[in-house]
Amino acid sequence: GMEMILRILSSVILYLDPAFNWDAIFELYTMIAFLGAVVLRFSIHNYPATHKAKRSENVFHQITAAIFLLVEDPKMKYLIFLNVAFGFCGSFVNSYIGGEVVEEALGDTNSVYVGALAAWLSFVAAITSLLYSYCWPSHKGFFVVLGGISTCLVSLPFLSQPNPANYDLTRLIMIYTFWGIGRASSESTYKAVFADFFLDAKEAAFANIVLQNGLASSVGYVASFNIFCSEQGSFCIRFADGTLHNVFTLASLTFGFAVLGILGFLFANTMHSVEQRKLMQATDRLHMMA
Repeated sequence: GMEMILRILSSVILYLDPAFNWDAIFELYTMIAFLGAVVLRFSIHNYPATHKAKRSENVFHQITAAIFLLVEDPKMKYLIFLNVAFGFCGSFVNSYIGGEVVEEALGDTNSVYVGALAAWLSFVAAITSLLYSYCWPSHKGFFVVLGGISTCLVSLPFLSQPNPANYDLTRLIMIYTFWGIGRASSESTYKAVFADFFLDAKEAAFANIVLQNGLASSVGYVASFNIFCSEQGSFCIRFADGTLHNVFTLASLTFGFAVLGILGFLFANTMHSVEQRKLMQATDRLHMMA
């Protein structure tokens, strides 16, 4: 809720006062974040007694447990791809679509629409997450696949029509809607799947989510602004600062990892089902012996 409010607020501020720019918006939001941290620091007093003593131990344990789970459990290897796709897609939307496409497609030199579209993304993600929560006990797999397909549909248009001038507000709303659905899957259903698949190692499983998604996002942001090309063409797009960038790489990586992620999840889900059947059979045999 607050994320959506702050995003739409940026568009309102830029619309009402064109003298404002994104530097001022970032400074304002930095102050809000700082004040929020200060308020929390002085308003929460009852920390667990062992919290500070175990903090460094917990961090080391989570890192080593995450690596061990990644190496030892084959299901985790198949689940990496969709995490990476979600990370790449987030960086692709925020850096290229929000940073370049919106401005050229809508003539939005002051980036007024960026906050509104980002707020719409948050709204779609919130509503979709609520729908998932009502339906997912028996349909988690379907919603994970839906999130993967939606992630594909974010990058697919730019593999066929990479030129920002070919987009209008309607198409951009659809793209942000697709990513809202994908993000809802990433932040709710997919995490629930990890909890189901790794019941005895939930900390390590969630640490893997953070590690995989975070690394992919970082690589995606760096790639967005550092994969240059020499001659303007279909996939060699001139950014607002005049530099030429290859947008095919990140778009194709997002699409490719999303496809692999869907297949990987289906493989991991099959492996998990087999494990559950074997566990039930072993339990039944123990009951019969007793």
